[in-house]
Amino acid sequence: MDDPREVYHCLSCSSSNQLCIARHNALCSALVKIVESIGIRSEPNPSFSTPSQLDRVATPDVSVTINHIPFSIDLTVPESSCSSYHNRSIADVLIARETQKKALYANRIPLSNVFVPFALDSTGNLSPESTKFITTTLINGK
Repeated sequence: MDDPREVYHCLSCSSSNQLCIARHNALCSALVKIVESIGIRSEPNPSFSTPSQLDRVATPDVSVTINHIPFSIDLTVPESSCSSYHNRSIADVLIARETQKKALYANRIPLSNVFVPFALDSTGNLSPESTKFITTTLINGK
Protein backbone atom coordinates (compact mmCIF):
# COMPACT_ATOMS: atom_id res chain seq x y z
CA MET A 1 0.00 0.00 0.00
CA ASP A 2 1.68 3.16 -1.21
CA ASP A 3 -1.19 5.42 -0.18
CA PRO A 4 -1.81 5.40 3.61
CA ARG A 5 -5.50 6.15 2.98
CA GLU A 6 -5.90 2.73 1.39
CA VAL A 7 -5.79 1.14 4.83
CA TYR A 8 -9.44 2.28 5.12
CA HIS A 9 -10.43 0.78 1.78
CA CYS A 10 -11.88 -2.28 3.50
CA LEU A 11 -14.46 -0.06 5.21
CA SER A 12 -15.94 1.25 1.97
CA CYS A 13 -15.36 -1.62 -0.43
CA SER A 14 -18.62 -3.09 -1.73
CA SER A 15 -17.43 -6.55 -0.76
CA SER A 16 -17.45 -5.48 2.89
CA ASN A 17 -20.99 -4.07 2.78
CA GLN A 18 -22.11 -6.26 5.70
CA LEU A 19 -19.36 -4.77 7.87
CA CYS A 20 -20.54 -1.26 7.00
CA ILE A 21 -24.15 -2.14 7.82
CA ALA A 22 -23.13 -3.71 11.13
CA ARG A 23 -21.07 -0.61 12.02
CA HIS A 24 -23.94 1.70 11.05
CA ASN A 25 -26.43 -0.29 13.13
CA ALA A 26 -24.08 -0.37 16.13
CA LEU A 27 -23.68 3.42 15.94
CA CYS A 28 -27.46 3.86 15.71
CA SER A 29 -27.86 1.68 18.82
CA ALA A 30 -25.22 3.77 20.61
CA LEU A 31 -27.04 6.98 19.66
CA VAL A 32 -30.30 5.56 21.05
CA LYS A 33 -28.56 4.59 24.31
CA ILE A 34 -27.00 8.03 24.68
CA VAL A 35 -30.31 9.79 24.05
CA GLU A 36 -32.17 7.52 26.47
CA SER A 37 -29.44 7.85 29.12
CA ILE A 38 -30.31 11.54 29.47
CA GLY A 39 -34.01 10.78 29.81
CA ILE A 40 -35.21 11.31 26.25
CA ARG A 41 -37.42 8.61 24.76
CA SER A 42 -36.41 7.44 21.30
CA GLU A 43 -37.85 5.20 18.63
CA PRO A 44 -35.45 3.29 16.38
CA ASN A 45 -36.43 2.99 12.71
CA PRO A 46 -39.75 4.86 12.74
CA SER A 47 -41.77 4.77 9.52
CA PHE A 48 -43.81 7.70 8.24
CA SER A 49 -46.46 7.94 5.59
CA THR A 50 -48.73 10.91 5.06
CA PRO A 51 -51.86 10.95 2.87
CA SER A 52 -50.15 13.16 0.29
CA GLN A 53 -47.11 10.88 0.19
CA LEU A 54 -48.49 7.36 0.42
CA ASP A 55 -45.92 6.14 -2.08
CA ARG A 56 -43.02 7.89 -0.35
CA VAL A 57 -42.40 6.28 2.99
CA ALA A 58 -39.33 7.42 4.88
CA THR A 59 -37.53 5.41 7.51
CA PRO A 60 -34.94 7.45 9.40
CA ASP A 61 -32.70 5.62 11.86
CA VAL A 62 -34.02 7.22 15.05
CA SER A 63 -36.90 9.45 16.10
CA VAL A 64 -36.83 11.50 19.31
CA THR A 65 -39.11 14.16 20.77
CA ILE A 66 -37.57 16.98 22.76
CA ASN A 67 -39.75 19.72 24.25
CA HIS A 68 -42.67 18.49 22.12
CA ILE A 69 -40.61 18.84 18.93
CA PRO A 70 -40.18 15.62 16.92
CA PHE A 71 -36.76 15.00 15.39
CA SER A 72 -36.03 12.44 12.68
CA ILE A 73 -32.37 11.42 12.67
CA ASP A 74 -30.63 9.53 9.91
CA LEU A 75 -27.05 8.44 10.46
CA THR A 76 -24.41 8.27 7.76
CA VAL A 77 -20.79 7.17 8.14
CA PRO A 78 -18.57 8.43 5.31
CA GLU A 79 -15.03 7.16 4.81
CA SER A 80 -13.17 10.43 4.29
CA SER A 81 -9.85 8.58 4.38
CA CYS A 82 -10.60 6.63 1.20
CA SER A 83 -8.78 7.56 -1.95
CA SER A 84 -12.02 8.68 -3.62
CA TYR A 85 -12.02 11.63 -1.21
CA HIS A 86 -8.28 12.37 -1.41
CA ASN A 87 -8.78 15.96 -2.58
CA ARG A 88 -11.42 16.79 0.05
CA SER A 89 -11.18 17.67 3.70
CA ILE A 90 -13.04 15.64 6.30
CA ALA A 91 -15.32 18.65 6.89
CA ASP A 92 -16.17 18.84 3.17
CA VAL A 93 -17.00 15.13 3.06
CA LEU A 94 -19.24 15.41 6.13
CA ILE A 95 -21.08 18.45 4.78
CA ALA A 96 -21.57 16.70 1.44
CA ARG A 97 -23.13 13.72 3.26
CA GLU A 98 -25.43 16.05 5.20
CA THR A 99 -26.55 17.60 1.92
CA GLN A 100 -27.19 14.18 0.35
CA LYS A 101 -29.28 13.08 3.34
CA LYS A 102 -31.30 16.31 3.29
CA ALA A 103 -32.07 15.80 -0.40
CA LEU A 104 -33.03 12.16 0.19
CA TYR A 105 -35.44 13.02 3.00
CA ALA A 106 -36.89 16.22 1.53
CA ASN A 107 -40.67 15.83 1.45
CA ARG A 108 -40.40 12.31 2.86
CA ILE A 109 -40.97 12.93 6.56
CA PRO A 110 -43.82 14.88 8.20
CA LEU A 111 -43.40 18.64 7.99
CA SER A 112 -43.74 18.84 11.77
CA ASN A 113 -40.49 16.86 12.19
CA VAL A 114 -37.05 18.42 12.27
CA PHE A 115 -34.70 16.35 10.13
CA VAL A 116 -31.16 15.78 11.43
CA PRO A 117 -28.59 14.34 9.01
CA PHE A 118 -26.24 12.81 11.56
CA ALA A 119 -22.90 12.43 9.76
CA LEU A 120 -20.11 10.76 11.72
CA ASP A 121 -16.90 10.14 9.84
CA SER A 122 -15.12 6.81 10.29
CA THR A 123 -12.31 8.77 11.94
CA GLY A 124 -14.73 9.98 14.64
CA ASN A 125 -15.32 13.52 13.39
CA LEU A 126 -18.87 14.88 13.53
CA SER A 127 -20.56 17.04 10.93
CA PRO A 128 -21.75 20.56 11.82
CA GLU A 129 -25.42 19.49 12.09
CA SER A 130 -24.52 16.47 14.23
CA THR A 131 -22.52 18.69 16.56
CA LYS A 132 -25.33 21.24 16.72
CA PHE A 133 -27.88 18.52 17.51
CA ILE A 134 -25.75 17.17 20.36
CA THR A 135 -24.68 20.49 21.87
CA THR A 136 -27.75 22.64 21.29
CA THR A 137 -30.64 20.21 21.16
CA LEU A 138 -29.67 17.27 23.38
CA ILE A 139 -27.60 19.03 26.01
CA ASN A 140 -29.22 22.48 26.18
CA GLY A 141 -32.68 21.74 24.82
CA LYS A 142 -33.72 19.00 27.20
